Amino acid sequence: MKKTKDEPIKYQVISLIVVFVIAYALISGIDYYVNKQTIQFEKELQNTDSKTLLGEIISDKLFEIENSFIKIRYTKNIKFAELHKNIIFSAVSDINRLLQILEEGGIYEEEIPLNITDIDKVQEIISYTKPDNLYIQEVIELSPNILDIKTNTDTLTNLIEKKFNSIDSKQIKKTEQKIDLLCKETEALFKRSHESANKIFYDTFLETNELQQNSHKYIKISNIVSKAIYILTILTVLFLTILIYKKIVSLLNERKKNLQNLKDANATIQSLFDAVPVGVILINKEKIIKRVNNMALNLFEAENKEDIVNQSCHICFNLHSSFNCPADTNKPIIKKELTILTKKGKQIPIIKNVIPIKINNEDFLLEAFMDISKQKASEEKLKIAMEKAEESNRLKSAFLANMSHEIRTPMNGILGFSELLTAPDIRPEQVKKYSKIIIKSGNHLLNLLNDIIDIARIESGNFALNTAVVNINQLLKELNSFFQSFINKNNIQNLKLNTIYPVSENNIYVKTDETRLKQILTNLINNAVKFTDKGTIEFGCKIEKQELVFHVKDTGIGIPKSKQIIIFERFNQASETTERLYGGTGLGLTIAKSCTEMLGGKIWLNSEEHKGSEFYFTIPYIQSSSEKTNEHNNEQITPDFNKKTILLVEDNLINSALLYEILTRFNLTVIQCYSAEEAIKIIESDNAVKLVLMDIQLPGKDGNYAIKEIKKMAPHIPIIAQSAYAFETEKQKSFDAGCDDYITKPIASTTLLSVIKKYLAK
Repeated sequence: MKKTKDEPIKYQVISLIVVFVIAYALISGIDYYVNKQTIQFEKELQNTDSKTLLGEIISDKLFEIENSFIKIRYTKNIKFAELHKNIIFSAVSDINRLLQILEEGGIYEEEIPLNITDIDKVQEIISYTKPDNLYIQEVIELSPNILDIKTNTDTLTNLIEKKFNSIDSKQIKKTEQKIDLLCKETEALFKRSHESANKIFYDTFLETNELQQNSHKYIKISNIVSKAIYILTILTVLFLTILIYKKIVSLLNERKKNLQNLKDANATIQSLFDAVPVGVILINKEKIIKRVNNMALNLFEAENKEDIVNQSCHICFNLHSSFNCPADTNKPIIKKELTILTKKGKQIPIIKNVIPIKINNEDFLLEAFMDISKQKASEEKLKIAMEKAEESNRLKSAFLANMSHEIRTPMNGILGFSELLTAPDIRPEQVKKYSKIIIKSGNHLLNLLNDIIDIARIESGNFALNTAVVNINQLLKELNSFFQSFINKNNIQNLKLNTIYPVSENNIYVKTDETRLKQILTNLINNAVKFTDKGTIEFGCKIEKQELVFHVKDTGIGIPKSKQIIIFERFNQASETTERLYGGTGLGLTIAKSCTEMLGGKIWLNSEEHKGSEFYFTIPYIQSSSEKTNEHNNEQITPDFNKKTILLVEDNLINSALLYEILTRFNLTVIQCYSAEEAIKIIESDNAVKLVLMDIQLPGKDGNYAIKEIKKMAPHIPIIAQSAYAFETEKQKSFDAGCDDYITKPIASTTLLSVIKKYLAK
């Protein structure tokens, strides 16, 4: 049966009637319940009032009994005592009756006089109903006390009578003592009885107040609820009435608004489509695009929607043969990667979801997709980064294997020729030859360790610069002299070394770090010598604007194009076979690049395989008007230290013996010790010490601790720290402790002499 447009109004009228009925039933039910509860509260209040009156009467009776008991105690008239005894017994009987009513419920009747003459009386009737499962503890406690009071009253009356009838003074005195003892006992009974009676009265009074408050509260809440239901009913009726009115108006205007509503709904749907941050298209079962949003237009690179709408979806998507079109299967697709073909012929990777929907009983596909070009690019970058990481790990492994070879080779020379020096039949010329080989192997090993330390400094950020005035011409001359001597000593034939000096001046002075500049040039020239069997090696510099441009050129093996990008990275050489053929760690160019950048310059190369290489680097041309203050002086004059005392602190016995031999050759008196504590004690006891040569790594307290303590006692004594620690941070710790100078192991005798002269040759 088809519904009519008038049916909603009919249902709303029925709802209005139902609301009235429900509201009337609720209000009537609440009134009935409130009246019932009010009657119950009134009964409970009346009952508690009765309980209060009963407690009050019990208290009055107790006072009456106590008053009569006192009169009996002090009376001298036996008849008077008997009268009050009867009064007490009557009152006790009344109290027992009252207690029975409190325990079981009942009615208490009593005539109360209206005046002193007792002529006019009024009948008081008190009705009490005991609640279920309620037991009054005070009633239970009061009953035996009242019984004891009655018994004591009877005993007291007998004692009074006995006292009056006796003529023996001793007997009278003894009776008086019993009376006093009995009165004290009865006084305690009265006290406990009054407490129980008062508690009955007070507790009942509190209970009455609580019932009254609860009754008033309940009635108040009931009234509020009734009013709330009444107001809610009115509001509901009003709301339904307005609703019915609006519905009637809506029905009258519905036909006028239908067309506008459809237009608004269509605009809203399109707005929602356009607001979605991914591309969305609506496709019918014929695979024709019927709706498209702005994001989809952007992805398709279309100028307007007409370029896409009513077009086949297959012209917009590149579909491979294995892809099942969802329009054929009418099944959802989740996170499917495809490629769209834009109007400009560009292919864009996308990921899309497809769900089948129905609109006006017609089947459609709602497709949402987004551009994943950035994601694909990120994945490609991650893949490249992983490959680089794997390559770096492989290079590190190759570096470690090569490093083992590079360390063991000079170590083999040192250990082997050191063993030959111990032979008994060795000739003097052999000693000289073997010693040179040992020194050469040791220097090779030291250079290797320095490269490793330098790369560690670079990575840790501890690669510090020491800027000073440098004579460039002098530096180039020194390098020329050194490498020419190296070529001659190693008998390298057919290799010519040329040096190009700046043409503008005879001497050029700049502010830079001489050690690092020399290290860059040394690494580059050393590589040129290593990889050039014959031909020419040229190095030098020229001035271009505000830069000094240095170059090192050779006619050696050259570097392949594929390796020129990574040649400055750690552990890399032109090829892994280069390491095996020519030796080296693969760190020299990395150190050279880092030093160049720290000096404020850049480094690059031009190379062709089998023809040679050209390395260039720049540093800022910071001119200095003053000449270099620390010109090299190769002449070493050994001064006579005149047996001055030096304290040598060194825990390694071999190092200690070596330093002792060197120092004693300088005509110095040497005191040796092996710990920081021992050094401090010697300074405390020996005033002849003129200088301390302090090792840093000592057993127990370290050398820095000893430096601090010695400087506290004798700040005038110069302390030279000597350690295998080569990092600037470690050196700074020693200077912070108070040392005057620092020498890094291994220590050359000329270096040690130069430092000692600064402090003892004054």
